[in-house]
Amino acid sequence: MKKYLTFFFSLVIVICFSNCGGSTDSQKDAVKIPEWYSSVPSDVNYLFSSRTSSQKDLQQAVDEAVYAARTDVSNQVDLQLQSLLKKFDTELGLSNDQNLLQQFDLLIKLIVTQNINNSNVQKKEVVKDGENWKAYILVSFEIGKANQAMLDQIKNNNSIFNKVKSSNTFDELNKDVKEYVQWKSTQIK
Repeated sequence: MKKYLTFFFSLVIVICFSNCGGSTDSQKDAVKIPEWYSSVPSDVNYLFSSRTSSQKDLQQAVDEAVYAARTDVSNQVDLQLQSLLKKFDTELGLSNDQNLLQQFDLLIKLIVTQNINNSNVQKKEVVKDGENWKAYILVSFEIGKANQAMLDQIKNNNSIFNKVKSSNTFDELNKDVKEYVQWKSTQIK
């Protein structure tokens, strides 16, 4: 009898462990992540962000992923423009003029806010993930648009323009915008 019980328990244990290993339905149904999501492109003319969202409602999953990607791109634009402001500060000592710094800061916030909607959804993939929809989104933004907006805002603000117009940083920004406009004209054709 003891032999049969030992055999029976051994058989139960083998059956239990055989069900735990190997491929399961959940592994077969695993969501495949798009290549472009994992390997975000890079290009000197663009900022990119890939984001995902999982929701029961398909449109909500897409909207949340797009919003997250656009927020990330806007943060990248903000960092680029803050870096430009630091260049101006290093060259001209703007930190001594709090009023001018506040004006620059407002310009940067305005540009970031206005340009967030200029980002483009480059790629989108939506898959069913169990009970939810999973949306993968890749958003791009032309960094030249932000530079052009910054240049335009500087030129429209006399106090900033008069302070920075003779600086090397302003010349670099102007050159970058001219290159962007030229590059953009080749993209349209």
